[in-house]
Formats: sequence, C-alpha cells, structure tokens
Amino acid sequence: MRALSLAEILDGLHDRFRLLTGGARTAVRRQQTLRASVDWSHGLLSEPERVLFRRLAVFVGGFDLDAAQAVGGGADMPRFQVLDLLTLLVDKSLVVTDDSGDRTRYRLLETVRQHALEKLGESGGADSVRSRHRDYYTAMAAVLDAPAGRDYEQRLDQAEQAVAIARDVDDPALLARTLTACGFTAGLGYHVEVARACFAEAIGLARAVDDRWRLSQILALQAQGAHIVDPLGMRAAGEEGRDLADSIGDRFNSRVCRFYLGAAQHLSGDLAGSAAQFGEVAAEAEAAHDEIWRVFSLAGQSLVLARQGEAAAARAAAEAILEGGAELGGRFAVVGHMVLGFAALAAGMARRRTRRARPRSSS
Repeated sequence: MRALSLAEILDGLHDRFRLLTGGARTAVRRQQTLRASVDWSHGLLSEPERVLFRRLAVFVGGFDLDAAQAVGGGADMPRFQVLDLLTLLVDKSLVVTDDSGDRTRYRLLETVRQHALEKLGESGGADSVRSRHRDYYTAMAAVLDAPAGRDYEQRLDQAEQAVAIARDVDDPALLARTLTACGFTAGLGYHVEVARACFAEAIGLARAVDDRWRLSQILALQAQGAHIVDPLGMRAAGEEGRDLADSIGDRFNSRVCRFYLGAAQHLSGDLAGSAAQFGEVAAEAEAAHDEIWRVFSLAGQSLVLARQGEAAAARAAAEAILEGGAELGGRFAVVGHMVLGFAALAAGMARRRTRRARPRSSS
C-alpha cells in the first residue's frame, strides 16, 4: 500500500506470485515469498500427488469426485486412485472441501490454483487434461439435454389431453387451469403460438368469472412462459400481473411478475433498472423464506452486474447463490456456478480494459 495505488495492486494480483513478495528478512525463505511458500508445500508431495494437483488446476471453481476422477485420472492414474490422492491433498490443505450439500465438493484456492496451472503448463500435458475437462462437461450437458426435449413433447401431449377433458366437463375454472398448464408447457417447448392461444383463452375465462387470484396466477405463469419466446408479451403480462397481485396482497405472484419485469428490462437494455428490480425481488424473497426466487433473482442481478462491468458485485451475488443453491441442489446449484463464470469473465475483461487504457512509459 505504501508503494502502489489500489488500481495497481488490483492489476498486479493476477500475477500474485510476483506482487506478494514481502515478509520479514529474518523469516525462513519459505515464509518470505508467497511463491516460495507454495513451492515448499509442492515439494513435499509425492509424484502421483503432484500429477493430480496440477491436473485439478483446470477447474475454475468447485468440482466433485466424479469430475476429479474423469479429468484428473488417466492411463497413468486409475479412477480409484484419485480419491486416495485427493484425500491426501485435502490433508495437506492444498485442496479445500465443502460438504454443506448432498455431495462433497472440492476446490483449489485461487493462489494455489495459479501455482498448479504453472506446473500443468510445464508438464506438457495441459492439452490432454483440458480435453478431458471439455469432454466431461460436454457429455454431462448432453445427458441433461437429450431427454429434456422428449419430456417437453410428452408433457405437452398430456396437457393438451387435459384441456380436451376439461372442455368435455364444461367447468370454466378447471378449463382455465388446464389451459394455463398447457400454455406454460408449450412455452417451455418453444411452441409460441400454442402458448399464446392457451394463455389468451385462460385469461379470458378468469376475467369472465372475476377470479382475480386465478388471473394473477395465470399472468405470472404467462410471463414465465413468455420469458423464452416472447419478451414483449413477458413485459405486458408481468406488469398487469404485478398490479393485480399487489392489489389483492398476493406477494408470491407479485415477486414472480417483478422478476420477469427485471428480465424484460435486461433484454431492453435498461441494465440499472433491471439490477435494481432483481435486487428488490431477491431481498423480498429472502425475507419471505422463498429460497427458489431468491436464487433466481440473485442470478439475474449477477448477470446484469457482470454485463455492466461491475465484476466484484456480480461475484458477490453469485457467491450468495451458491449458499442457497447448494441447499436446494440440482439445477439451482448449477445456476450459481454459471453466473460465477460470467462474473469471472467480466473481471477478466475489466482487467484487459484497464491495461489497454494505461498510458505507456515514454522511455
């Protein structure tokens, strides 16, 4: 701090091994510099431990045992051996564990990961490790995606059958509910016209019987379904749904509508308004113990902040998601890691802009 400005320190942290070289002159060498300290710890590892350690550097953020075995293992390291070696790295504090969720997750502190990346580059095996990392997550995304398309089509068929049955029963309230479910399912499957027709008829039925609660629910779901296929329709449904929900004290549907209004603001370029909207919904959801919409709202806020170049704030919102997302599990935990990645990208772009804008020395 005595020698550098805050901006220079921030810029230098991405080569932290050169920046952080202080320490008492009377201290042993490994305590005088950060690099020497990490080098000393690395020197105590066995060769198999070193191999796994440097391979784990490709994970930006956390990973689980399956990922460690797929990426860190290989012809020279059977999958069963990875767990033993990973345990040893944890014991030596080079890998940190997080067992707050159903499955234990692991990560390398960023300073340690930078050291491991250097070792990976020196090993000559970086390309094969990165290829395994790419293939593992590509395969995971394709397990997730392939059944999804078929599921949506099957669900839409079932929803349309339910609508047909409701028409035969001649119950307007029941028909409104089935049309809403059909419209929402159609929207998820990108069947735009089917979704619009279903929601329009459902809204007409709810208005006809003056069921304001049902109408606010339908409008919230219409905004949710339109998020994928119809941004303008999302805003219109969100605004009417919010006003109606607020008038009858339905805070849950009001939050849903305001979340999608934040999404509409994002899409229209109103980033400041969008970030504020998401932040307001996240705070209200937290107070109401509505963890799902808290996570989604923080995700929206983090993405908008990242797009604005506010990398630190985007990362803070993403890290707040991971706390709740880990408890919810599944896709909610994935949301946290996704937006954390965007926050990291925003930080990298901000550093590059700073370096380009810095005047060069006349010498």
